[in-house]
This record gives sequence, C-alpha cells and structure tokens, in this order.
Amino acid sequence: MMKWIFRWVVLNIVYVFVGSFAFTMEWVNDLHFAVGYYVLLALNLVLLVILWRKHYLKRNIVYILMAIFAVLSILATILAVNVERSIFGDKDWREGLLVLMYYFSLMAIGSTLDKKYKKKTIIVLLVFGAIECAYGVCQAFRAPFVKDMQHYVGRVNGRKVYETWSTGFAGNPNFFSTLVLICIGYAISLFVDEKPGKKSAIYLALVMLFACGIIVGNTMSCVVGLAAMMILLLIFTIKHKKLGKIVSLICVMVAVVFMMIILGKTTLVQDVGVTFSQASKMAQGDIKGNFGTNRIYIWQNALEVAPNHLWHGTGIDGFCDAFPDDCLRNKIGVKRINKAHNEYLQILITEGIFALVVYLAMCGIIVCRGVKDGFKNKTLLFVLPVIGYLVQAFFNISVITVAPLFFLAMGLCVDTERKGKILVVGNFGEDNKLDGQTAKTRAITKTLKKICGEKRVRTINTKKTGFLEKIRFGIFVISSEKVVILPARKALGPVTGALGKLGVLHKTYYVVIGGWLYDFAKDNAKLIKSLKKMKCVLVETNALKDDLSKFDVDAKVIPNYRIYNGKPKLKKKGEKYVYYSRVIKEKGVLVAIDAVRKAGKTKKVYLDIYGPIGDDFRKEFEEKIKDDKYVQYCGVLNGNNKILGELSQYKCLLLPTTFNTEGVPGAVVEAMAAGVPVIVADWRYSAEIVSDKKTGIVLKNNTVDGLARAIKMVENGKVDLGEMSKNCIRESEKHSEVEARKVLKEVMDE
Repeated sequence: MMKWIFRWVVLNIVYVFVGSFAFTMEWVNDLHFAVGYYVLLALNLVLLVILWRKHYLKRNIVYILMAIFAVLSILATILAVNVERSIFGDKDWREGLLVLMYYFSLMAIGSTLDKKYKKKTIIVLLVFGAIECAYGVCQAFRAPFVKDMQHYVGRVNGRKVYETWSTGFAGNPNFFSTLVLICIGYAISLFVDEKPGKKSAIYLALVMLFACGIIVGNTMSCVVGLAAMMILLLIFTIKHKKLGKIVSLICVMVAVVFMMIILGKTTLVQDVGVTFSQASKMAQGDIKGNFGTNRIYIWQNALEVAPNHLWHGTGIDGFCDAFPDDCLRNKIGVKRINKAHNEYLQILITEGIFALVVYLAMCGIIVCRGVKDGFKNKTLLFVLPVIGYLVQAFFNISVITVAPLFFLAMGLCVDTERKGKILVVGNFGEDNKLDGQTAKTRAITKTLKKICGEKRVRTINTKKTGFLEKIRFGIFVISSEKVVILPARKALGPVTGALGKLGVLHKTYYVVIGGWLYDFAKDNAKLIKSLKKMKCVLVETNALKDDLSKFDVDAKVIPNYRIYNGKPKLKKKGEKYVYYSRVIKEKGVLVAIDAVRKAGKTKKVYLDIYGPIGDDFRKEFEEKIKDDKYVQYCGVLNGNNKILGELSQYKCLLLPTTFNTEGVPGAVVEAMAAGVPVIVADWRYSAEIVSDKKTGIVLKNNTVDGLARAIKMVENGKVDLGEMSKNCIRESEKHSEVEARKVLKEVMDE
C-alpha cells in the first residue's frame, strides 16, 4: 500500500511541474491548468477515504487543525462577497476553495508516507526541481533552447528597454525563487545528513545549482528565507558537531554569489543595499508606499480594510473584493493588485481572523515538532524547506505553480509515526485488595510502561463508574493511539459497546482474564463481531486461542504472570498443604477441607487457607473450620514477593476449582514460581498448565474422594515432590514477565 501511495504522490508532483511548464509555455490557459487540480482533488479525496478506512490517517492534532481550517474556508466561501470567485479563485491564478482543498488533500496523503518513502518523495521532488532550476539558470544566460522571459521596464533614448527574468516554469521570478528555496532546503538537509561519499557530493552539487537559481531569481524574500534556514542549520551543526558540513555549504554559496556577480547575472547586491536603506528610513519613521517594491503601499491599504472583514473574510482569493471598484490598484491606477503580497495578511482578509489563527497554529506545531524531532534524531530532513517558505511568505504570494509543493512539504513533516498515548481500561482494585483480575490488570499496565514509557500509558479504573469518569473515559479513548482493555465477563458487553460506538475497536487490544470467553461468545453474534474488529485478542492458553479461531478472531497467547521485585526469598519446605485463592465455594475450598480431613484419618494432614472470603460465604466457611486444629484460615496475602515466600514453605497447593471463568489461575502461577507442586482439578484449561505427575497432579475425579486419594499419594511418597518442585520452577519461566513482555512488545509494535 505504501508503494502505491508514494506513486500517487509522485504523479501529483509530475502534474505540478509539467502543468506549470505547459501553462508558462501558453499551451494551456490558467483555467485548464486549474481544472487539472480539480480532477486530482476528486481522486485524492477517494484515496483519503481509503486511507482513513485502512487507518493510515492516525490521530494527530495537525489533521484536526486541517479539518477546522477547511470548515472555516467553506464558511468563508458561503459568506463570500463573490461566491464564484471564492470557489474557483481570481482569474489570474485560480487559487480558490477547490485548489486550496487540493493543497490540503496532497498534504494529508503525503503525511501517510513512512520515512523511507518520504525520503524517496523528496528525491523525486529534487530531480524535477533541478530540471526547472537548470531551465531558469539557462534563461538568465539567454540560452537559445529556452524561452526568454523579457520584462518591459521603460524607455531609454526613445527605445524600449527589457530585463531578462529567470522564471523557470513558474511564470515569475518570485515564484521560481520560492520553488527553488523549497528544493535547496531539502538538498541542504540531505547533504548534512549524508555521510561523505558520492551521494553527499551529488547533494552538494544540487545545493550549488539551487543557489544559482535563487541568485538569478533576484528575489529578496527568498534570500531572507534561505538565511533563516542557514541560521537554524548553524545551530544544528554546532550542537551535533557537524561544522564541516556548514562550512562547505557556506563556501559553495559564497563562490556561486561571486561567480554570478562577476558574470553580471544578478542584481541582489543592489537589492540588498536598497533593502537596508529602506529599512533604515522606516526605522526613522520615513515610510513610503513604494518601499519593498510597493509592498508597503499594499500592506497599508490592506490593513485599512482588514477590520471590515475580520470574522469570515471576503472569500478565498477575494482580496480584490475588500476594496471599492473591485480591486486595489497601484499608485498610477494601472496595475490590478489581487494579492496582499503577504500570505498571512491574505488569509486574514480573505478567510478571517479565526482561519489565520488556525493556520498559524498548524504551521507552528509542524515547525516546532519538526525542529524538535530533527535535533533529537540528528536530522533536519523534513523541516528546513517549510521554515524557509514560511519566512519568505511575509513578502510573497501563494500561487498554484508552487504552493502544492509547500503543502506537500508540510505533509512530509507530519510525523504519523509519532507514538501516541496508550490507554489501559480495567479493574485496578482498591489499595491492597487484590484478586486475579486486579493483579493481572496491574501487571499488564506495569509491563506496558516498561515497554512504551511511563508517560505514554494512562489508565481508566472500571471500578469507578461516576459521570465524570465516563466523560474521562470517552476523551481518553478517542485521544489514545491504542486502547488495552481487561474487563471481566460482566463488564465486557458495556465496554465493547462503548468502544464500538466511539469507533475505536480497530485500535483495541483485549487481554482476556480467565478462560470463559469462548463459551460466553459462542451464542453472542454481536460480541463475536466486536472481537473480530479488534486489533488483537490476547488469551492465556493455546486451547482458548484455537477455540476463538473458530470465529475467525485474531488471538495470541500471553502467559498469566506476576512481577517480582528482585529474586523472592523462598523458605524451607514444611509438611502442610495450602489453599490460596478466593475463599468461595466455586473455587473448591470446601472440597479441599473435606479431602484433607478424609486423608488425615490415619495420618494427620494440615491445611492453611489464604485469600479474601466471599461475603455471602463467610458464615458457612467460618462454621466449617470452627474448632478445627488442622485446618486454619491465615488471612490474605499481599505483595508478590511475600506471597512467594509464604507459599514456598508448603508441600502442595490444593485447588479443586470448578469456577466458571477459570483460565490460568494466578495461584497456580505463583505456586509454581515458589516451587510448590499443584493438585488441581481437570477443569477447562488446567491440563495445559499443570503436567500430571511432573509439576503436580491433575484430578480426573474432582471430588472429595479424588482429592483425598491424591493427598495420600503424596503422603505415602508415591510421587517425587523434590523433582516436581524443580519442574515447577522451570515451568514457571514460561509464565514470567520476560515472556509476557515479548508478546506485548510484538503486538504493540505491529
């Protein structure tokens, strides 16, 4: 897909250059040229819909600002003084709403390219830019195979006098120089970024060619833009110790300037002198309208009418509509001035103050992020041309022969690979009150923070159900790049329903707690549909993964695990058995008590019970163990290291559970990590976790008699507990954070 996006962007670039050439050569008129953009806009919009559906357009503040600017532009068109002009643009350059939307569509498509194809796009742009620049330089030297651009400047001794302009395919030296400015920014960046060698020499040669183009273009605004780029580049090279690069660049540029001065192909020296003289007079309050090639005159008049159209402007490309008699004219009333010669003032007058603020915010974010990422990654590859263009835009106008390349450059600066926030939605419990669900939710969150960074991960506790928490949930879900959910069975429906309504199932990762999902989903078509839309479903066992594959659900196995602070200190083995889980009937605690009593008729067997007692089971449980010397309730264990230390002193863990949501019990994981063999019911997926006679005993007959027989086997030495203990510790490595981290990193990097 990325290759086809790149090819489409190249097609757009080709049209900009070839169309500009045909327009300049007068093979097509301005309307025909603009119609090409209308066609490309329609096709670009189709592609953007496809990219949106395939999630190439990831969450990014730049896209939001683009959308707001587009809405404000449409509003300005609806309320325009001349709606037709606002839609199709002024007759000279046709830069109306449709063309503006084309710019933004190209910017959005360009932003979806990855770094590899962004660089390829830049190289394609440089190839076409070099051709146009060479054409412009040949114009300066009046080569016979190029079309001369003669500009009438007046009469001397009764004869007409013309200047030869270098315009390339852009139709004007200012526009030509602006295009070359974008190209030289990329050439400089590639040269600085490239190691010494053939490629570096090619990029330096391109810098020399584009420097010639700027000089023969005689456009002061682009010289100022180039100076801004060089200042930033100087800071960059000093910081990253690449001073040799900028010295080479400066030497090349100085040599080009002197060569062109000697050959008499530039007026920049005189222009610089005039600019400084005018700036000095302006600083002293002597401001004349003809300063800056009449720009001061244009700005003064534009600022006078701007308050009349402050909120929604006169309509796109409707600068003329802000003035009486349909336009501002030069001082002798001959030339029609249809642009503000300052892009920011142009937006203010034609689209209003809100559009200008949004546009500046969008450009500011792109530049700030581009500079920050450039300095961080030691490359300014994408941002220099944007900075140069934005600086020269204070003194120049936007035109359809150059502006598409600037907006494409803006799109290439948008870092769609920037890592966004990761939201974890689950039951985090309260304080130290932990069960299997809360323990796993906290473990997954801690591991994600280690993989993705502490600041990227934020959480929503489903234990909190207030109104403000629901608002926070909605905001976080929409603004997060990825959503990780860990709901229990009761919460699964509401959570997936909310995610479906918000349209974010495609970026949802569901970490299943337990082994109940297949049975729960098989008669729920709506849930299956939601599971299939999710990015990934992470389950605890291969058996559950295989079951979910029957629904075509993309599932991967992640072990149930615990996180320990350092190596837990294990105790010496004792003679007691242990039950460690929630103290409820479904977990088999009554079966364990009765089995211990039955097995202990000939030889006393002791059982310690740990875990939170179910409220509706407390009375029955307390009556059950009342006055029993051999069965003792020991409270709740907290702290993973402490749990392992306490469990390690026991002979075996008894867990004859028939709990309906059981998957890989955390109690089994912790017991095996403590080297404690497990006697567990053959229930759901337990046989996948506990190997019979190797890491424990799997009860085919999960009754009091069956468990009692297993206990007697242990007491009579019919199983090797020492070997089992070693096997448990080896097996527990499959349920470590290291293994879980591998799986999480793989799915998060997809």
